[in-house]
Parts: sequence; C-alpha cells; structure tokens
Amino acid sequence: MFGVIPIIVVIVGRYWVKESERFEHLQSVKAAKKAGQTEKVEKLLSKYDVNISEIDKVTLKQLFLTPGEIRRRLVLLTIIWLFYGVSFVATNIYITYWLTQYQGWTSSAVSELLFVSAGIGFFFYIIGGALGEKWGRKRVLVASGILVGPLNLLFLFLHTPVAIAVVYFCIYQVTNGTWSGTGYAYMAECFPTRVRGTAIGWLGSP
Repeated sequence: MFGVIPIIVVIVGRYWVKESERFEHLQSVKAAKKAGQTEKVEKLLSKYDVNISEIDKVTLKQLFLTPGEIRRRLVLLTIIWLFYGVSFVATNIYITYWLTQYQGWTSSAVSELLFVSAGIGFFFYIIGGALGEKWGRKRVLVASGILVGPLNLLFLFLHTPVAIAVVYFCIYQVTNGTWSGTGYAYMAECFPTRVRGTAIGWLGSP
C-alpha cells in the first residue's frame, strides 16, 4: 500500500501537470520558423534566446561530438553523476546489509530507518534548493559531497542504535536531499533551452 497508493496518486496528478514555459516557447519558435514568420520568431527570441541555426539538431551525437562549452559541461557532469551514483548505492542499499549482518539490526528496523529518512528527506530536497538559491548551487553541492566521507567514516565506528540512526539520517540527506535538490537545479541551469531536456535526460540515466 505504501508503494502502490503514491504511484497511483502521481499517475492521476500528472494529468494536470502543464508543460514547462520554456518547452512551449521552444515549440512556438520551431513552428514560427517553419512557417517563415520572421517577425514572430524575433519577438519570441526577445523573451528567451534560442540558437535558431541549431534548433532542429538536438541529438546526443551533436552534444558529444561538437566541441565547446556544452560538451565540456555534459562530460564533466556525467563523470560527477556517476560518482554520485556509487555514493547513492553505498548509502541507500548496502546500508541494509551492513546493519543486519554487522550491527545485529533486524530487517524491519532497517526498513523503518530508511522509511523515516526518506520521508523527512522530502523536505531536504526543498532545503537543498533553498540553500542553493541563497549560497549558490556549487557551494551546496561541494559541501554535501565533502560531508559524505567523514559521516560514513564516523558511521563505521558507531554501535549504539540512536547514534547510528542520527548519523545515517545525516548521510541520507547529503547523498539524497541537499545533493539532489541542488544538483538537478544546477544541471538545468547549465544548458541552454534547446538542449536542456536532452542533456538532463542523459544525465538522469545513471
């Protein structure tokens, strides 16, 4: 029930989700360009700038084989996101094995810890986004990344259930909430409108 009911709500709720303003703007630019409406194109570009000469060429091949800032960002963020994926697996999945096999926790107790961490973690996505707005995306991402190592090292030497729960909760938030809440915003802001969807689709695959 905990798994299925939220999924049903999401499926129903997405019916009312609108397309993003930038997507609709890009579609309008494409349609105006195709119809030869030069004045309309210029008017639309005054709102959001789009590279007209490249508007119909958004492919992964173009993103990776065309030298420039976009490719550099995409390659760099791909590497970073792969390392994040390793951290994510270690702290979200291996944790169950560690606590049950080495710390003597029951599987239900570990499930409760993960459930609480994930539930409260919802708000850390928002907190991460808010901190990114205030201090900058890069600072929040770097701070979250720096905290992962020391927190996991501390976790290794803990034995009391309360201390383990508190430290793991912090680990979960810096590898999920503040990192992702800021990271996804950072990715979106790194790419121009015409390639944003494709680039983030690639980065989301790991």
